[in-house]
Amino acid sequence: MSQTQKLYKTMKPTKLLSKLYISILGIITCFICSSVVIQAKPLQVGVLSIRPHIDQTANYNDNIFISNTNRVSAWSFNTQPGVQISVGQTEALKLSMDYTASIVNFVDQQSQDNWGNNLTFTQASVFNRFTISSFLNYNFSTGANTLVGEYIPSGNLNSGITSIWRLSEKFTLSTYFNHQFNNFTSFGLVDNAQNVIGASLGYSFDELTTFNLFGNWSNNTVSQGQDINGYNVGVGINRVFNTTYSGFFNVGYAVNAINNVFQGNQTFETANVTTGQQGGTLSRVAPSNDSRGGTIGAGISANTGKLTSTASGTAFIGDSKDSIGGGSQSFSFTCGANFSYAITTKTTASLNVYRSINQSITEVNNMYYNTGTNLTLSQKITQKLTASAFFNWNNVDFQNPVNYVGIGNVARNDNNYTAGVNLTYLLQEWLRIYGGYQYNVNESNVSNFSFTQNQVTIGIGASF
Repeated sequence: MSQTQKLYKTMKPTKLLSKLYISILGIITCFICSSVVIQAKPLQVGVLSIRPHIDQTANYNDNIFISNTNRVSAWSFNTQPGVQISVGQTEALKLSMDYTASIVNFVDQQSQDNWGNNLTFTQASVFNRFTISSFLNYNFSTGANTLVGEYIPSGNLNSGITSIWRLSEKFTLSTYFNHQFNNFTSFGLVDNAQNVIGASLGYSFDELTTFNLFGNWSNNTVSQGQDINGYNVGVGINRVFNTTYSGFFNVGYAVNAINNVFQGNQTFETANVTTGQQGGTLSRVAPSNDSRGGTIGAGISANTGKLTSTASGTAFIGDSKDSIGGGSQSFSFTCGANFSYAITTKTTASLNVYRSINQSITEVNNMYYNTGTNLTLSQKITQKLTASAFFNWNNVDFQNPVNYVGIGNVARNDNNYTAGVNLTYLLQEWLRIYGGYQYNVNESNVSNFSFTQNQVTIGIGASF
């Protein structure tokens, strides 16, 4: 537990009315602002554009620890004050920053009270022959994770910088760097970090076709676990087919060297502390190993007026050899796609599909395939009332088995389904009230991780 959390808990009220103080203050703030702010224009201070915002929600959750054996329900109140600051907004300089705090107070489960922080930053500059952009998103929060089953404090960072140099009428050089990490402050969960740096040199045959040489290097570091270093080089082609469609295709060669630092037994807990059950031990000597082979990537974009979409995928086919003489064929596939379709002027459907390979946060030498889809249907009922319905499916498929007590040696596989509805009503251009219902079910071949959950949220928000 951090010093900030300890200090916060020592200041925690003990009576219900005191517990609701911050929440009531947030609601009063929203309504006070409704009487003093006439229109949704940001505050201008020189080159700074400042737009404060605040949300206040009341939430009911009938299974806050996402437990399959000991359901605990609770009401909580979440106050989310924040501010958005923009600078410049010219072609040469565009800066934007947003900070939002999240102050969560539980009515009966005071031990779960927490304070979260989210910071986002974007920058873009366009010059005659040079363009540079960057972003940063940092989030520290406490929430139940379906891979763990408990409220876990965690910090997550994703950042990057991209530049495009127009060397001549025909040649363009692009570079990029990305850094991200996941950091946990609870019982032995797996911290991990990734760095990727890459570049591509493009040659334009004409206004529609570009030939590319590309390369990138990546480093993945896992606390007490496997460190992965690798590179990928190749060639590709980008093509604009017409005003509606464009696409790309590339082939490459990739090498990954995996060094498993951790050797031996690792205690594994389900983190479902309300059941008092232990998950078991991971007993495996994980040798260092290398993989090398070919990569194939392709993607397409479309904009028909009603339909806007992008889709891409990358496949790796090669050999994997370890330090103790073993070897096997290796294949992996990742992809991502986004579709948005305007059914009518008031109805929009959007679909997101993804597949990635992620580091396990519960086991140092385990990876999992993360595959899923998100479907949302939005309907503008009136000028001020908007409704939406959503359905999400997510599959988590671990590559290596773990010995679970009472279950045996199992490679965990979860299917998580979430469905719900939301309503938003605009009282003013900058003032809104909203509510929603969400149902969540997790089906796992490890019974400790199966659960169902119902959540109801009502709130009010203002963006000035």
